[in-house]
Amino acid sequence: MDSARTELGRKLESIWHLDEIGTRARKKDGLRLTLTTNYNAVMLIQITIRNVPEERRGALAFRAAWRLCGCVFAAMFAFGTLYAAPKAPGSPNILVVFADDWGKYAGVYSERTPNTPNDVVQTPHFDRIAREGILFHNAFVPAPSCTPCRSSLLSGQYFWRTGRGAVLQGAVWDDSIPTYPLLLRNAGYHIGHSYKVWSPGRPANAPYGAKTYAYNRFGNRFNRFSQTVSGAKNPDSARKTLLREVRDNFRDFLDKRPSGSPFCYWSGPTNCHRKWIRGSGAPRSGELSRTL
Repeated sequence: MDSARTELGRKLESIWHLDEIGTRARKKDGLRLTLTTNYNAVMLIQITIRNVPEERRGALAFRAAWRLCGCVFAAMFAFGTLYAAPKAPGSPNILVVFADDWGKYAGVYSERTPNTPNDVVQTPHFDRIAREGILFHNAFVPAPSCTPCRSSLLSGQYFWRTGRGAVLQGAVWDDSIPTYPLLLRNAGYHIGHSYKVWSPGRPANAPYGAKTYAYNRFGNRFNRFSQTVSGAKNPDSARKTLLREVRDNFRDFLDKRPSGSPFCYWSGPTNCHRKWIRGSGAPRSGELSRTL
């Protein structure tokens, strides 16, 4: 993998006549093409068209695309071997937790947004991860709708480039669109998911390999956390049962992992995405937050 990346960097250096590590640009007729490389991988290719009359921009854009063809073919040649290559030593494990309709509600957000519901929300586990990693305060999704948003996240494309994956009701996934989980699978990762990845749509969770990589053997009742806990005769016992379900689904996934393989796992609970019923969560309003 490293040798392929190095070769890609060298090919691009040759194509663009760059004789040293760093960034170089070509400028002509208001067209700026920028390539940043470190001989190991391409970091950025950028096209900027400035101070050009509107009627000339189409021709300049075509010229830019033509000049980049050499770079694209070099990238295709090098990365074609990357996707099928065995995993490199030290490949990271990847865990994605995607909660429907959670919103920007977590205890750690109260530090920047006081006098909001975050003052009373208790999410100690999420807060610890946020403090040890990166917490976004100004991040957005490309579509304010469930299926289109997930189509973008999984494919790395704008939602309108995913065909019928760009709609909510009646969505159908196009298997010819690459998605990051399946690319990682081809690169030697053990992949799996629990609860919801991509829906409503057909086939359900298709961008993640659908049922083939589903790990819900121990149940999916966690999606109805508040209804289950609030209506139980022993709420504390019900809560522990649901948390054990989440752990057991994940452990089942890990037990199936081939020795030495990195993993990529998606947990998509939908317990926040529910019909609101007045007073339904009042008796145990703090139970859900203590799990996060």
